[in-house]
This record gives sequence, structure tokens and C-alpha cells, in this order.
Amino acid sequence: MNRLIEKILIVSASLVNLLFIIVGIILMVGIKFINENTLLLDTFVEEQNKNTTGQPLTVEEVTEVWDSIVPLASTLNYVLIGALIVSIILAIVTWLQMKKGASYKKIGLLLIVAGVFSGVVTLTAILFYIAAILFFVRKEPMDELHPHDKETLHN
Repeated sequence: MNRLIEKILIVSASLVNLLFIIVGIILMVGIKFINENTLLLDTFVEEQNKNTTGQPLTVEEVTEVWDSIVPLASTLNYVLIGALIVSIILAIVTWLQMKKGASYKKIGLLLIVAGVFSGVVTLTAILFYIAAILFFVRKEPMDELHPHDKETLHN
């Protein structure tokens, strides 16, 4: 059976995940650059103090807040990038399983797991879930069934 729709959904979700990975890497590089460049923080404080009428900020206050945010943001970024990589790997495994002719239930379960790793309710996860549902719902023609599946149907 031609599974073109499912293939398009899997490739689309994987490409969006790849885009998110690239954005995450750019964010990590940007955070590292800002962390190493104190001139940016000084400029930020000067601009903030020009535009506010309240109590002026100090470089130390901004540095303290920045230093408390950076470790959490970096860790979260690494975790998200790792989960997206796992999701892409699962999508590749799913694609290979489709080529091998694995059971549609197995492929559907792999897609659900890929969706969970890509962020439970994100666009990419929803694309993986739709592809999984299509694998669960659309039936195989009898001539494409594996021999052990035909025996189970006849018994």
C-alpha cells in the first residue's frame, strides 16, 4: 500500500525538528558569546538606564541575574536538543521499518514515541501522531500481509 501521506508527515516533522535543533545550537552559541562579552551587558545597562525614570540598574545586578539564568537555560537547551535528536533517530528507524515491511502497529508505536520525544503537543509531535494514527487505522491489503499475519486472520 502506498503510504505517501505518512511519509510526507514523517519527513515534515523531522525537518521541523532539525530546524529547532539548528535554532537551539544558535541560541547556545549566542548565550556563550554574551556570557564572554561583558561589553554587551554594560551597553544593555546603559540603554536601560537612559530609557527608565525609576531606580537605575547596575552592571552587578544584571550580571547576577544573567549568571543565575544561563545555567538553567543551557541545561534546558541541551535536554531539548537531545530529545529532538532522539525523535529524528526514531523517525529514521520508522522509515527503515517501513522499507523492511514491519507491522503497521510497530511503526505506529515508534511514531508515537517519536512524537513524545519531539515535545508531546508541539507541531512536530502532532504530525508524528497523525502519521501513527494513519498507520493504525488504514488497513493493509491481504496480499501485502506477512505470512504469520495471514495465519492469524484465518484462525
